[in-house]
Amino acid sequence: MNYIHMSADVHALMTPTKPISLLGHSMGGKVAMLTALQRPSQVERLIVVDIAPVSYQHDYTDLIAALQTLDLAAIDDRKSADKILSRDIPDHGLRQFLLQNLVVKSSGFQWRINLSAIAESLPVLTGFPGIDGYSPYPGPTLFISGERSRYLLPEHQKTILGHFPRAVFHSIPDAGHWLHVEQPAAFTAALETFLGGPS
Repeated sequence: MNYIHMSADVHALMTPTKPISLLGHSMGGKVAMLTALQRPSQVERLIVVDIAPVSYQHDYTDLIAALQTLDLAAIDDRKSADKILSRDIPDHGLRQFLLQNLVVKSSGFQWRINLSAIAESLPVLTGFPGIDGYSPYPGPTLFISGERSRYLLPEHQKTILGHFPRAVFHSIPDAGHWLHVEQPAAFTAALETFLGGPS
């Protein structure tokens, strides 16, 4: 599991003759950035949500471990899963976001995402592939951050502008890393303004 493979997955869904607006949050933002750098003619606009093209020291080991240790056979519904996870993941909004990946199959509850693959790939996922070999992405680019987040910082702007020279920056007040969950109206308004602007 790495960004080269994930970018290839996104590319497989794209129509070569119809450029798209591409949006990604966090890890998805890194995938979106790499896709735009690799295939600029196919990405009309780029929106990167609360992440920069840099390596991070953040570690999601505890978060993934909490999901992996949830006894899926012992839960009756999402509410009971939420209650159990609240011991290790106190943020209600984050739990609700993560629980979207809990699905019911004929054999019972299962995670839609491959938690083992994510856990094994964390060192790669917190990094970012070398992108200096790519030409800067020429399209309009929006970097949205949460005001309380520590993922997209002012010191990242020089690196961002080196690869995305048309980047503009927008901060969502009273929001952290999960800004689209915490402030959906403000997030949507920022997207609508950017997507309706000049190309």
